[in-house]
Amino acid sequence: MKVLKNAGRRYWAPGRYDIYHRMITAGDYGQAVPVVVTTLERLQEHGADAVV
Repeated sequence: MKVLKNAGRRYWAPGRYDIYHRMITAGDYGQAVPVVVTTLERLQEHGADAVV
């Protein structure tokens, strides 16, 4: 999961806001794509249609 997390970081990680005030510390998730990752063991145990 760590490999997938690092490989796909540019797709799910927040971007920076255009800074109008230097006090903004929030991340902009507007362009981020939601990603759900699991393991084969969990899929086998719970099934592909299990509650997330």
